[in-house]
Amino acid sequence: MHHRTRGGLALYAGFLALLAFAYPLALPIPLLSAAIFLGFERRRRGLPVLRRPRRPSRKRLLWMLPLGVLLAFPLLGVLEKVLASFDVLSHRRSLRNWGGDLMGYFPEGWFFGVDTGIAAVIAFALIVAGFLMALRRAPRDVRWGLGAVVAFGIGGALYFHTLDYGWYFHFKMLAFIAPIAVAIAVVGLSRLRRPWMSVIALLFVLSVARSSAGHEIAATFDQLPPARLELKRINAALPPGSSLRLDMNPDGRMLWASYLLSGQRLCSQRPVLDTDYPHVPISRAADYVLVDRDLRKPSDAVGPLVTQVTSYDIYRLRPNLPGGDRCSLRMVQTVTEKTFGR
Repeated sequence: MHHRTRGGLALYAGFLALLAFAYPLALPIPLLSAAIFLGFERRRRGLPVLRRPRRPSRKRLLWMLPLGVLLAFPLLGVLEKVLASFDVLSHRRSLRNWGGDLMGYFPEGWFFGVDTGIAAVIAFALIVAGFLMALRRAPRDVRWGLGAVVAFGIGGALYFHTLDYGWYFHFKMLAFIAPIAVAIAVVGLSRLRRPWMSVIALLFVLSVARSSAGHEIAATFDQLPPARLELKRINAALPPGSSLRLDMNPDGRMLWASYLLSGQRLCSQRPVLDTDYPHVPISRAADYVLVDRDLRKPSDAVGPLVTQVTSYDIYRLRPNLPGGDRCSLRMVQTVTEKTFGR
């Protein structure tokens, strides 16, 4: 389809908005291809590649101004994130605080569905060949638009691989770009002159990807194992409106537990602090206490075991503990303000 429609523009605008609010640093990827497509379209129509901005009409201002006011605060957050990243990269400052939860670089081949060994080398060569064939046979605007996006992503990933603590940006660039490159390569391999060659090439690449994924899954642990998902059963096991203290290590497990137990009034003596994530209120007093089985039964727990789920035990707590019951359905937001540009 070569003609723009209102539905297509609305879908594209919604996609950009979703991407901007979820991960604004990925915006250059769709915007780069869109700019190239638009440039070729304007040249076909005999117009300048760069359009001179015009003052919006009064009719457009009637909806643009209220929309701008409504989106002012979230767009300010998007702009702040983008400017902060540009400031770090332009001065080549340390990316220590941008490393995320990664501890090193992943091999580039993993993002393209290949592991190691001679079969992986052959599969990667087929992916590169299929990618080049697909772009060569594609229309000029598609060739340059998709080619520029993939080149941008791979070039950016190689750049971040040269920086200390650049592994999170390296991961994100290839995680966004590599699937696009593989999809283009599959199109190219499916259009070989002889159909049987296409079938063999695609089956070979698919089998290598399946084998590589199997190797990785065998060595990868669940971020949210079934034992933690069973915490949802506690919502039905406790009386409505009761309070529950979380006695577990103040790390990601407590964050997940607070999400899964959102139907209870929660608290903890040692919540997860010093992060941007909201945490449960601080309180010793509560109706019940959920204890990680790796820890000891708390001294203020009374009576027999109330219930248990896989790795957690629940006891009643002694009434009238110091401080009063401050458990709540509402989380405590640690970050209460953002300073623009910092």
